Amino acid sequence: MILGNTSTITVTLYDANGSLADDTNVTFTTDFGAFTENSSSTYTTMTSGSSATAHLNTSSEVSVITVTANVTSNNSINDTTNVCFQCNESARNIDLTVTPSVCRADNDHTPLVLARVTDYCGNPKSDTWVDFTFNDSADIYKQKTNTTGYARFNISATAAVATYNITATINGTSITDTKTVTFEPVNLQLLVTPEPSVVAYQNYGDITVTKNSTIHLRLSYADVNGEKYALSNTLVNITTTNGTLGNGTVDNVTHLTTTTDSNGRASVNFTSFNGTLTTSTNVTITANATVNSTFEPTVNGSALIIVKGAPFLEVTTTYDPPSLSEAQLPHILNVTHTIIGKGELGENKPIDVIFVMDSSGSMDWNDPDDLRIAAAKNFVGKMNATDQAGVVDFDADAVLTQTLVFTDASGKASVNASLDEIDSSGNTAIYDGMHVATDEYACTLVNQYNLTSLLSGVTNTSLEANVTAAYPLSVESTHPYSNNYDNTWTICPEPGATAIRVNFTVNLNSGDYLYFYNANNESLGRCSYRWENNTQWSAWVQGDTIRIRLVTDGSGTDWGFKAYYAEVADNLPIESSHGRETDPYRDSGYYDGYMRDADYYTNLTIPGATAVRIKFRENLDYEDDRIYFYDGSDNPLGWIDWNWQSTTTYTDMLASPWAEGDTIKIRFTSGDNTKETDYGYKGYYVEYLTSGVPVESTHGFHTDMIDNGSPYGYPHGSDYNLDDGDYFYMYDQNGTVLPEVNGWSYDHDGGTYWTPWVSGDTILTRLVSDNSGDTDYGFRIGDWQTGASGNPRDSVRIEILLTDGETNSDDYDGDDEIQRAIDNGIRVYTVGLTGDVNEDELRNIADQTGGKYYKAEDASALDPIFEEIYTDVQAIANGMTVNVHLAYEDTTAQITRGRYINGSTTMSFTDYNETTMTNESFTTCLNDTNLDCSPTLYNGSDYQQLQFNVNKSIGVNDTLVISYQLWVNSTGDVIIGGSIDNIGELIVPGIGSGYSIYTTDPPDSDPIDNPPTADFTADSKWQSGIADPDFIVNPGDAVTFDGSSSWDDLAIVNHTWLISEDGVVINASGVISGYPGTYVYSNFTNTTATYTINLTVRDISNHTDTESKTLKVTNSCSISLSASPTEIYANGGSSNLTATLTNGTGSAIQGVTITFSQPLGTFGIFNSSTDTTDSAGDSMVLFTAGSTVGIATVKAATPGSATTQPWFYATSDSTYYNYDDATTNITILPSGQITLS
Repeated sequence: MILGNTSTITVTLYDANGSLADDTNVTFTTDFGAFTENSSSTYTTMTSGSSATAHLNTSSEVSVITVTANVTSNNSINDTTNVCFQCNESARNIDLTVTPSVCRADNDHTPLVLARVTDYCGNPKSDTWVDFTFNDSADIYKQKTNTTGYARFNISATAAVATYNITATINGTSITDTKTVTFEPVNLQLLVTPEPSVVAYQNYGDITVTKNSTIHLRLSYADVNGEKYALSNTLVNITTTNGTLGNGTVDNVTHLTTTTDSNGRASVNFTSFNGTLTTSTNVTITANATVNSTFEPTVNGSALIIVKGAPFLEVTTTYDPPSLSEAQLPHILNVTHTIIGKGELGENKPIDVIFVMDSSGSMDWNDPDDLRIAAAKNFVGKMNATDQAGVVDFDADAVLTQTLVFTDASGKASVNASLDEIDSSGNTAIYDGMHVATDEYACTLVNQYNLTSLLSGVTNTSLEANVTAAYPLSVESTHPYSNNYDNTWTICPEPGATAIRVNFTVNLNSGDYLYFYNANNESLGRCSYRWENNTQWSAWVQGDTIRIRLVTDGSGTDWGFKAYYAEVADNLPIESSHGRETDPYRDSGYYDGYMRDADYYTNLTIPGATAVRIKFRENLDYEDDRIYFYDGSDNPLGWIDWNWQSTTTYTDMLASPWAEGDTIKIRFTSGDNTKETDYGYKGYYVEYLTSGVPVESTHGFHTDMIDNGSPYGYPHGSDYNLDDGDYFYMYDQNGTVLPEVNGWSYDHDGGTYWTPWVSGDTILTRLVSDNSGDTDYGFRIGDWQTGASGNPRDSVRIEILLTDGETNSDDYDGDDEIQRAIDNGIRVYTVGLTGDVNEDELRNIADQTGGKYYKAEDASALDPIFEEIYTDVQAIANGMTVNVHLAYEDTTAQITRGRYINGSTTMSFTDYNETTMTNESFTTCLNDTNLDCSPTLYNGSDYQQLQFNVNKSIGVNDTLVISYQLWVNSTGDVIIGGSIDNIGELIVPGIGSGYSIYTTDPPDSDPIDNPPTADFTADSKWQSGIADPDFIVNPGDAVTFDGSSSWDDLAIVNHTWLISEDGVVINASGVISGYPGTYVYSNFTNTTATYTINLTVRDISNHTDTESKTLKVTNSCSISLSASPTEIYANGGSSNLTATLTNGTGSAIQGVTITFSQPLGTFGIFNSSTDTTDSAGDSMVLFTAGSTVGIATVKAATPGSATTQPWFYATSDSTYYNYDDATTNITILPSGQITLS
């Protein structure tokens, strides 16, 4: 066998007599390779000294070569031999494959990359490093080949549409191969959105309506989670079935082609057709695009535009009674005018509003009572559950304190809580506030996460040593030992062990030391003369080796030391030495705890983990002794020193910072001095996650700390408190600091904040603390969101920007922010409070963005302004609208003087969503919504002009109703619309006359004058239209009593309300004139009294009738909930839950059904979800844990509801009680033990 690439072939030649033969030609022939003498496969030479030599060379992939030698002149004299060349086993070639090479860009598919390395002979080359690079990136992924020569990895799933180069290189060589993989879009969507979606084909008189619409297109694809991504630079074809399309370059066509921009968006203009249209018609807009995708090559979309025909408004007038005979006079005539916005509703858009609220210092005196907050809350209270609201707080900085949330009950509460956090300090940065608000509109929320749900996935594993063997040792000094001695003993009883420690006794002279080291020669500490005559343990050492070194001086000797045995473990205990196990205190007062002069690392790795931390206890000396924490890349996470905690209770013991990745490193140091020590430290549990990374500082660790994290999304600091001199930063994935969070310190303490949306998938956090000795809570990322660029939600986008000054502290340019608002379809309504505002600036913002500017001379004007903004925004959201003005001189009702009954007018407005506002809801007859139920009377010589002060915007399916009463004495004395013969014409400007209803001729009949019938219902915060004999309310609730169900055949003149408390009248005056005679009272506070409500009605003939009903006020009660035990094991552990119900005096309430639930996620089951309270007021169920580990929150609740009917009736004492509930937590621990190796 030849180890090189050249072999020497020697021939010895004999003659027929067996004698050596010289001077004879010999020819060498090889079946592979060549002879070095002539670079040929044959070579002839002459024997000399009876032998001939040839040199065979090969560099090819062959292992065995046959060589033949023969006498040149006689081929029959020959011999053959085989030469075995050992193959060059170094790597020679690499072949790369990618399967599949065309893949779906859906964040779910991961192509397999295989690289096969072979040697010179084509054999697979194992144990060879291969460097993979992706798309020419500088990042290198390394992988070793297996026994078959393959190195492999899966390309991470992506949603980016692109073609990527994958290159594999044999490490340290130029041997390489390159392949490509293409990710193509799937789950395509082409959104077609007209704005507005309802238009008119022509104007109505002097009422101008919208005839045009902008067609917005958005082309996108989606990943497996539904997150959308833009498809840019793609042609889209658009067609309309009626009207015309245009883009400024090409106009008045029915088919148009446009190209999507970088956000996958495009838009064209639609213009309604002209002509006669008496009813509404639908126009269909269709769009299609051809996409470079093997999986979905085409995508279509469509939308409808509703084109409205005339008439738009329907106005009717009705009379009650519909006719009157002369014999029935005098009589009260009820007149009702109804105005309805007609036609299909179309797509009524929801409203999205962000309150951009000034919190500068001047608000202390311009709005000392926070009326701006109250006005914003009233606005929120009117919003529908499909609307959204958010909050930006700006002074010298601007922060998003509430992201856009749906304004259902919980969303409204969240928005109101954020509004309540607005204070008054700092300068004014108007455009910073706009920038943050527009950022919130610029992205679509895809997912929201929170720390609580993330931590529900935490796994914890015990760090208690799992000792697998104990080995006796023969390691000891001489007894006594010698002076000036230095010797080291190495102990490794079980090679490959995960951890080791030794048990020993030591007795040294002063000045002599016994040192302990790990395999890296890091010091585990030392013993001196203070550690005497005690059997103790060293610290646990990571690895299989521990070294002991005895160093003595020349001042004297003592007994020495002896190591008795070594323990090894197959897991990694994290624990210092602790000194003597008994008699911990010497007479001198020194505590023999952990060893001095220690400085060593323990590296804990949990394969597959995304974040790791340890739970531990510690008691350290107050001088120089510390525990440091690092992540797997040696980034410092913080340190801790003396006497922080000594508890071993799981929930109360200390937790290290979270280390991102699968590794946390712990470094323990103790000072080089002779001072006392303490217990040391011990890790009890390791907690880890396999998905996600919690981002929070430690909460109580010491100074000199830098904490870096990378959350998967967009973080929200739900808790924030820093000490003076400590600073907090946030960066994007490129390391650029966010201007909104650039060096925050204690000046942002106690707040809840959202960052703006940041491009990319990563935000970095950095906390830097000084060495002042003081710290505070720190920070935590409590919630974070992921989003997609662009926001396809079809809504009316509003920013309400309120300020009392002009901008003086902006990081962003005003013109740029106005343009960003325009680009994102945002109308900015600006409100200037007091005379210090720059009105030109605020008016410019509003005018350019399509909003409106309002001036408030003082804070009391803010609520009406916000009401007007809401009305205007609703009109925009409802599609096509017109303004109906009934306050013009030519829009009057003429009546005989003195016939209008003062105070009889009522008005109501019902929007398309069937939300009704009536004048009875307000003390000023709906002035705040521009409805005034007190008309203006213009007296003429014979007649009065009745003018209603109404200016209301009416949308499709909105209804405005105006009712009033007239006193008719004789035939023909009521004139409406100027005609004595016709009763009933209402003229609406812009529509013209023609909506007339006339009364019929009065029939001949006798007058009827029967006594009235009294009846009434009650409305409270929790109930409406209740007619039962008994009403139930909570203490202090306002109750509206409605007498409109009372009846008389002529007319009821007034209603008299008397309210008694246990028979004593308590209301001062309750006389209400006219119809419907409603009365509001709220001083119901006595929980033991019976209230009686009496209604007496009187008609025009002074006939009366009285109706009485009772009212009761709920009593207070309280429910408490306890669990025993509070810690149980998963998979079957149980806890007894006891809910105790008592009244306001502490007495038990019996016979009430209590409902048990788990409001924050299911962690187990109850043996019953309900139980009835016994004589002690107790109800009990059994909770049994499931497989989920974590904190289970359980809830016990009385009958009733906190949001609909907050009371219940207890039959045991015939009493109504208020609703109550209570919660408690049960810690569910792992049911088994996991061993790490």
